[in-house]
Amino acid sequence: MFALAPASAQTQSTNIEIDSTVVTSGVKRLGINLGQPNYYDSGQIMKNLIFRNPGFEGETYQSMIRCAATTATSCTDDDQWSAWPAGFWSGATFEFVWGAAKGFSGTVLSSTAVSPGAGITLNFATGGATPSPGDYLILRMTVPGNAQAGWWTTACCGAAFQTEFSDLPPGTLGKQALRLVAGSPGQSASVLSYFDTTAGMTFLQLRGTYQLSFKAKGAGGANTLGIFVARQTSPSATTYLSQTLTLPAQWTNYTLSFTANESNLIGPVQVEFTANGSNVLLDDVSLVQTDSSPANHTVFRDAVVSTLLALHPGVLRYWGGQLGETLNNQLTPQFGRMRAGYSAYSTEMDDIQYGLHDFLELCQAVSAEPSYVVPITFSVREMQNLIQYLAGPTSTPYGALRAALGHPQPWTTVFPAIHLEFGNEAWNSTFKGGNMEYPVPYGNRASELYQAARNTPGYDPARFDLVLGGQAVNVGLNQQIVAASTAHDTLTLAPYQMNQVDSYSTIEDLFGPTFAEPEEISAPTGYMGQNAAMLQGATTPTRLSVYEVNLNTVQGAISQAALDQFTPSLGAGLAVADNMLLLMRQFGAREQMLWQLPQYDFLRSDGKTVKLYGAVIDMGATYRRRPQYLALQMANNAVFGDMVQTGQSGANPTWDQPLLNGVQYNGAHYLQSYAFSSGNQRSVVIFNLSRTSPLPVTFSGPNAPSGQVKLQRLAAAAITANNESAATVSPVSQNLADFSPAAPLPLPPYSLTVLTWTQP
Repeated sequence: MFALAPASAQTQSTNIEIDSTVVTSGVKRLGINLGQPNYYDSGQIMKNLIFRNPGFEGETYQSMIRCAATTATSCTDDDQWSAWPAGFWSGATFEFVWGAAKGFSGTVLSSTAVSPGAGITLNFATGGATPSPGDYLILRMTVPGNAQAGWWTTACCGAAFQTEFSDLPPGTLGKQALRLVAGSPGQSASVLSYFDTTAGMTFLQLRGTYQLSFKAKGAGGANTLGIFVARQTSPSATTYLSQTLTLPAQWTNYTLSFTANESNLIGPVQVEFTANGSNVLLDDVSLVQTDSSPANHTVFRDAVVSTLLALHPGVLRYWGGQLGETLNNQLTPQFGRMRAGYSAYSTEMDDIQYGLHDFLELCQAVSAEPSYVVPITFSVREMQNLIQYLAGPTSTPYGALRAALGHPQPWTTVFPAIHLEFGNEAWNSTFKGGNMEYPVPYGNRASELYQAARNTPGYDPARFDLVLGGQAVNVGLNQQIVAASTAHDTLTLAPYQMNQVDSYSTIEDLFGPTFAEPEEISAPTGYMGQNAAMLQGATTPTRLSVYEVNLNTVQGAISQAALDQFTPSLGAGLAVADNMLLLMRQFGAREQMLWQLPQYDFLRSDGKTVKLYGAVIDMGATYRRRPQYLALQMANNAVFGDMVQTGQSGANPTWDQPLLNGVQYNGAHYLQSYAFSSGNQRSVVIFNLSRTSPLPVTFSGPNAPSGQVKLQRLAAAAITANNESAATVSPVSQNLADFSPAAPLPLPPYSLTVLTWTQP
């Protein structure tokens, strides 16, 4: 498909001098975003395979809005595209948190739908402060009912589904159950859950012993409940459970087991509960593997934990759409957890998220520092309670809650640092309802919550990192955000690569800009260089971190065929890892997180699909991993202690990248080197970014490798090699018994080489 651009062979060696000058002290391994659970691709990360709404719970909805117009008793939202219908917020509570009416709170009397040129209007009672345009307020409401949300339903002949609030199972954590009303002859009602539903593919194979658990009660009619579990393979189903239970008139716990040994079975797995001529109450459903690893005490599948252990991330980030969550809901186990919505572009959330306690247990299991996106709708009291839960003794209410959840000791005794990030991309209109797009209100509100955190007993500034979120390419916006806050520690950005690709006919068209872009954005004139310079002059000392990074090729004329070869390629993986290590060297960015662990592909606005953003293809079928994962995994074998200085001399070849796909940079280096030192352990990471030629290197300096050296390498026959249909890209290792730093070490084109050794 591609034509190779001509290039001359490089024969002269480049010498890499590794000295003892510390460039970035106390580095951390490259991290990753855990991502959001789903039922259809590699996002099937929970042990409970029917995780969407297993407790049949109600909903909490919390949103932040900005007034575009006001009266003494009303606020008109500045979002003209809201999906909220008339009456959606009637009866909700409100609290003004920024602006002239700050502190004004009460109940929404009524709310309208959007009208031409205007957002929804909220009407309040008199007697409070008078709002002004630009004021921000938080809306909060609980929406009980709709127990079947997150499930598929079918009903026949007058059957119905109802939410039961009073007749609940003894000991349940939830506040509601599902009632299937099909008690008359001929009536039937079914609730169904599906997973592994992507057509023509499988991401999770059932292998082992599984247990379907639920609570049920007969409530009239025949008092029977049909159970069906099957993989819907073509042309017929592979059935695991098919039986009918006669239910007693009191709540009963049921566990039904089956074994499976699937091998490339393709088709959705269906779990179905059916009431025929019966009224049935149903609650607290799970389908889990019972012979999983006894060492895995988390709520996440073994394959997820083992994948993270192999990656060994330094930081794991929790951003899963939780911008409308309450702290109490995030700390409630799954059967009692409500669905949490926030978006102005929807009216209902049908899925629960994994809990904050769940996430921290996972971070502990894989030895990664947690980075938690604090919902932008949190109150000051919730922020204080969050610190109490994370750091307080068991004598405090939230310290006692932490102990009741199984972790008596404060989380601050487990992790070197806990990162708290106020909102996710608050500047981004995509997250309307969960954002604060204007920089000064956002910075002020973050500062208010962070100051409350600092004043909470148990807060340890050495163990917490309070983070503001900015927009990488908008230095002016970031400057205003930082200036509006006095209580933060860090500004976090997302320097994505290759956002728009229009030229793609040759390898050089694609990978010349891709490999040059990290140097371009980190140069003094690049947007990351400008951000770093801005932070140097900030009144409040502010570090730089990276909350997300990957390719982001969602725009441009690039063809579908070229997308399929480009974004999951070896070259893409090398570029992302090089970008992260360069940011560590240039700006001391210790916390950096790839976006993200799961996700098979992304649908662009032009209808093309791009194989982003998941670092894995699946975690339960083939276990193949994309080059982004493999490059980070290899780099993490070398990232420890302090990053020390390297200097390149001799050939040290470069190229001038003409303006192409939005990238232009003169003097881009074919070779990039990054070295690390901890005690007597040493490492060096070297990229050969040539698209055509092997390049030899030698070493010198007080920390040059010699003697017993372990070599790991990530390379392939083609720069576009990927693991989408077969594992063609994989690291190889070799122990070198008598390594001489002066002997040329050949580096294959488009390759990553890691050397590790013990310094005498």
